[in-house]
Amino acid sequence: MIAMKNIFTKWTTFVLLTFLTINANAVEVQVLDVVASGYAAATSSGTTTWVQSGTSGLYVAKATVVPAGVKSYAPAGVTGYFSIDGGSGGIKLPPVDFNNGGRIVVRWGCENNRTISLSGVTITATTGVTAVTTSAGRSMLNEATFTISDNGLTTIQVLGSGSSDFIFEIIVYTNSKGPIIDAFTLAGVPATVSIVDATTGTIAVKVPYAINLTSLVPTITLAAGTTFVNAGDATAAKNFTSAVTYPVTNGTDTRTYTVTVTKDLPSTACDILTFGISNQVGTTTFLPKSTSGGTLDSILVTMPYSSSLTSLAPTYTISPLASSSTPASGVAHDFTSPSVYTVVAQDGTTTHSYGVRVIKTGASKACSILGFSLGLTDESVQIKESDTTIQVIVGSSDVISNITSVVTTTTPSTTTPYIKISPIATVTSPSFPIDYTNSSTVPVKIKVMAEDNSVYKVYSVKVIRDINPPVLSATIPLDKATDASLAGNIMLTYTDTYSPTLKIVDATKITLTGGAGSLGTASASGLVASIFFKGLTAQTTYTLKIGAGAFSDAYGNLTSDTTITFTTASSVNSTLPYASHMNGANFALPAFITDPTTYDATFDTKATVTTEYGAYKLNPGDTLWVNTQSIGSIYANIYALGINRYYSIGSSVNATVTTDTITYYSATGASVKQKIDYTGTATTPAKIYITNSATSSGAIYIPYIYLSAVGVDPLTEKQVWCTSK
Repeated sequence: MIAMKNIFTKWTTFVLLTFLTINANAVEVQVLDVVASGYAAATSSGTTTWVQSGTSGLYVAKATVVPAGVKSYAPAGVTGYFSIDGGSGGIKLPPVDFNNGGRIVVRWGCENNRTISLSGVTITATTGVTAVTTSAGRSMLNEATFTISDNGLTTIQVLGSGSSDFIFEIIVYTNSKGPIIDAFTLAGVPATVSIVDATTGTIAVKVPYAINLTSLVPTITLAAGTTFVNAGDATAAKNFTSAVTYPVTNGTDTRTYTVTVTKDLPSTACDILTFGISNQVGTTTFLPKSTSGGTLDSILVTMPYSSSLTSLAPTYTISPLASSSTPASGVAHDFTSPSVYTVVAQDGTTTHSYGVRVIKTGASKACSILGFSLGLTDESVQIKESDTTIQVIVGSSDVISNITSVVTTTTPSTTTPYIKISPIATVTSPSFPIDYTNSSTVPVKIKVMAEDNSVYKVYSVKVIRDINPPVLSATIPLDKATDASLAGNIMLTYTDTYSPTLKIVDATKITLTGGAGSLGTASASGLVASIFFKGLTAQTTYTLKIGAGAFSDAYGNLTSDTTITFTTASSVNSTLPYASHMNGANFALPAFITDPTTYDATFDTKATVTTEYGAYKLNPGDTLWVNTQSIGSIYANIYALGINRYYSIGSSVNATVTTDTITYYSATGASVKQKIDYTGTATTPAKIYITNSATSSGAIYIPYIYLSAVGVDPLTEKQVWCTSK
């Protein structure tokens, strides 16, 4: 058998990785590594004559001079080549004893496209590999693996397909014979394990430096049919300070594996990685001695001004493998002067010392009141830093005596009396509890002292009881109005000295009498109450009563009893032109439009692309009636949320639509201008309707309708929009 040889770095890496991977499972053994360098060239010119090269057992046919160009494709350090010339020329290897097969790796180069093949063996995977030609017409280094299924002794020939093929190396692997250890580990130990040679049974293990080798239990996996010669070897702890042997057998042969365990070199890492002290200010600063100018690397920590430095317990972390450090992490230490912290590496001799210095911040001069509360649900607090005053509005029945506040630097999460001040400042007067009963005339003085004990602020606190109820200042419709709409929103605007909001206390105290119609749900926004109404009778006097206690301000002061009377307008519009616009904020359905009573005045984005107006809303089948004394034409804009909607304009009484057209429109909406022939008299109104004629689609929205007199053209959309402003 030819001895193994070293080869250049690139091939060494490949061979080693392959070798370790294979032998990690103890399946293959490398039996030949034939490198062309160093073999004498055969001189025979016959294609069937094989000449032995030296005494290695290697035979060569048709070896010739190697062209200079092909040398550049050879591995570094390889100077000898076998040149194959002719279909039968090549290299013949000594017989190899395959054990149920193996593999052969061939590396070669050539001037042109060439095929490498084997003879004398059975090939189960690949019958040849064709080289790839470079732009210079010559191949780079090629490699092919041939899988062998033979069992027993086999003579191998590597043949080229033509002239100028150059074999650089041939490596042969076979399946190992005899008893096999498949895997070897040390229980609980992080280790690198290599079965270097399954044939000789050499196992090398490398463990971290800190591992104690005197009593380790291995986990050994045996191949099928392999057993321990000594049964106790399967579980016994061993002393691996020196080589340990494990004999195994397959019943016929016995093989002894030798396990050698070595340690990694001890770590020399001995750094402080993190360092901190509870309540320190900012982050810790690490300064190398090259920067600080000292004799040691230094660590700088800043503490608050009020801190005592005599007993601080820093916590820190060190290099993972370092063996010790002093003083220890978490141990209290006096930092009134710089201290030295030393870390010892795993090797026990390498050390790293740090000079640790702790300093204080300057005393804070902040002394403001940042938040204030008496703990009342409906209180209103205003802090004016410009004149250091605090005004608190409370209800007439709220208790404001004997208040004990929590002095804090953060706002409490619960409703608790508190005074939020600048961090590190203190409230020095008055003492708690505090009586705010007369503070509206004699303010309570609260003194806040800064950390430096020289800067301070005095805040004047007034707590004012709100005893005045909201006062009604404006209504829509106006009291005594004679042209009120038949539907819309009643708007009640109140004024209040202190309260910013109005609350609904008892909506049942709001009633409307005098004719048909109904009130909807009352709501409030700020100091404005809104009550929806619909279905009122034209030219009828109504009384709206807001009973005492229907509303209150934020501090519980109830509104007084109020009565408003108004008369609704005629259901017929006799003044043309008329533009009806739906304003989302103050919706009022014009009196001459009586049905339907459902509409949308809130979600104005449904109405127009301007997002400013509300709209009449018609669901499928709904009809909007327009009553007018006379009419020349009608102009309406229609929008929808979807597409494929339909509507129609028609007539009912004393009017004729010139063209009764059903119109389709898309999601962008549509406009319609329709001529109306009025056939009535001065005392007979006309009725015109707009219908959502879709049977299943969604609602349509009509933001405005324009009616014009006979002979007057409808205004453009822009003109109508401007008119409404």
